[in-house]
Amino acid sequence: MKDYNQIINPYLEQLKNAGIKKIIAFSGGAEDKLENKVREIVEQSMNELQGLPLAILTGGTIFGLPKYATEFAKKFNFPVIGVYPKRGEKYAIKDLDFALEVEPRYSSSEWGDESEIFAKLADGVEIIGGGAGTMIEISHILKMNDARLKNKKEPVYIAPVRFLEAKSAADMAYQLILKSEQKIFFPEKEIIEDGVYAAQFLANKLGLR
Repeated sequence: MKDYNQIINPYLEQLKNAGIKKIIAFSGGAEDKLENKVREIVEQSMNELQGLPLAILTGGTIFGLPKYATEFAKKFNFPVIGVYPKRGEKYAIKDLDFALEVEPRYSSSEWGDESEIFAKLADGVEIIGGGAGTMIEISHILKMNDARLKNKKEPVYIAPVRFLEAKSAADMAYQLILKSEQKIFFPEKEIIEDGVYAAQFLANKLGLR
């Protein structure tokens, strides 16, 4: 089994030495019919974040949101971290600044094996649509935040963009947060419908402005 501390920590130190202060993740999916809208939201966010000392975290594969987030992160000169399971190796984006292939703890590789590391790397996350895989990531973050709230530690801030019909991962995350103590971490403008406000919220909460 890989020692992920030894693999990840040197790169995080490299980012720190380069002046990078935070990591913002983009989590979600994109059906073909929603591609243009998802791309628009991602571009809005990257444009709003440009010039800030941060790296972008994605699922690292050539599908949907990870693809768009990587594309626009590169356009705006952000370092890009991709985290994906071993079975996703053949779908990995080739020009990631840091690619992390996650081995399964048990049995064969499955989508979702990477979610623990993805969640722990993020300081903030923007959710755009998404399904079961995105909910694994968000559920892990919400569970971590429960403990951080009790121990008065900084949470992973979450900005769900609710442009889709209900039942997307973004909408479910929104509902879960509002019903929990974590609503104190939520934007004053509870309904986030574009990438501009989502990015502003995360940047402000993370002290990047």
